[in-house]
Amino acid sequence: MDKETGSQVNIRIAEDVFIKIVIKEVLSVPGVHTMSAAGLGEKLAKKQEERGVRVSLEDDIVSVDIHIIVEFESRIPDVAFKIQEKVKSALEEKTGYTVASVNIHVDAIHFPEEES
Repeated sequence: MDKETGSQVNIRIAEDVFIKIVIKEVLSVPGVHTMSAAGLGEKLAKKQEERGVRVSLEDDIVSVDIHIIVEFESRIPDVAFKIQEKVKSALEEKTGYTVASVNIHVDAIHFPEEES
């Protein structure tokens, strides 16, 4: 409720907004090679980069599943923890929603020689 006017204020944030925030934060973490579509119904995603994120919204609570491919040199638990930390902070700060969970799924590891 708006304290000054006494009227109800309803703000709805599209799922795509959450997805874009998540992707930006995930790809900024050192050790993340890219997003992964494994297990998320690749053909259902609208855009290639959205294929590694699933967002569940219920009231003002959000849960996120993130599928990634990590760099071989990275320590996987450190990468996962950093993603959880950054995603939770960004979503709560930017949307005002409470983040119930940020689940990280490491679907593969990327070896530098695979690019040759």
